[in-house]
Order: sequence, then structure tokens, then C-alpha cells
Amino acid sequence: MSCSVPMDVAMEESGPAGSSRANRLSVLMKPTRLSAINAKKYRKKTLVYAFKSKDAINCLKSWGDSQGKKGDWVIINNPTGDPEGEDIYTCDNEVFMKTYEPVVQQPHVFRKTGQIWAAHMGKRFAIVTMEGIGRGNAGDWLAQNSLDCFNEQWSIS
Repeated sequence: MSCSVPMDVAMEESGPAGSSRANRLSVLMKPTRLSAINAKKYRKKTLVYAFKSKDAINCLKSWGDSQGKKGDWVIINNPTGDPEGEDIYTCDNEVFMKTYEPVVQQPHVFRKTGQIWAAHMGKRFAIVTMEGIGRGNAGDWLAQNSLDCFNEQWSIS
């Protein structure tokens, strides 16, 4: 895997004046990397269910599409069963192997290792991820693995 700076996608309202479609988005891309200058470090404490996919997979979400390749991991966030916090997404195999560890005696249960960078966003945003386009609303968080090689970013509601 090559390491590259992720692209932050600024979104602005567009559409014909008076149109009910005035919230269509035009995408403006510029490089952004989270660091101590613009974010804080956090450690994810929740556990996730995860399994390695035998096929390509596409998870359609309100925040965007998460497209995984054969061999990527499918992650189900919030294994407590609370439907309010439930989420499903994919993660590249190499990233998963370096950023998650199995929980002993709990099959398919993993915890995130290390810390992540996260920034509280003041306006709507979109990001280009390895799995597709992710989106967030004002008040959501933009997160990124803190490992130097993995600049993968995602939104957290």
C-alpha cells in the first residue's frame, strides 16, 4: 500500500435559485491531514464485530458508500446491540491488521489499537476514503488513524 495524503472535500450548496434541490453539492477538493495543529488524539474504547470478506462488498450508508474489495474487513460498530449507534463499514486488510487486535475468547470481536486524530467539524464536509466518499454534517467529527502510513479518514456522527 502506498501512503498518500487524503483529500478533504469541501461542499457548498448549489442549484437553481428557488429550487427545491438547492442542497445539491458541488465538490471542491484540497489536501488535508489531521495533526496536533488541527485535531486532538483519542483512543476508541468500543469493541467491534468484524470478519474478512470473501467477496467485494458495498455498504450504502447515509454518510456515503463504503466499498470494500475481496479480502477487506467488514466492521459492525457498536456490538452492544443498541440500534441507535449501530454502523457497518469496510476496512482495507492491511489497515485493519495494523490498527485492530482480537479480544481474547470472543470470536470476531476486535478493539482498535493505538490512537486516532479527530477534529470537530463546524460545517458539512465530505472526504475521499479508500472505500469511497464519506460525508459528515456540522457537529460531526473527522477522524484519521495516527499511524504515519495510514492517512485514511472517516466521519463520526
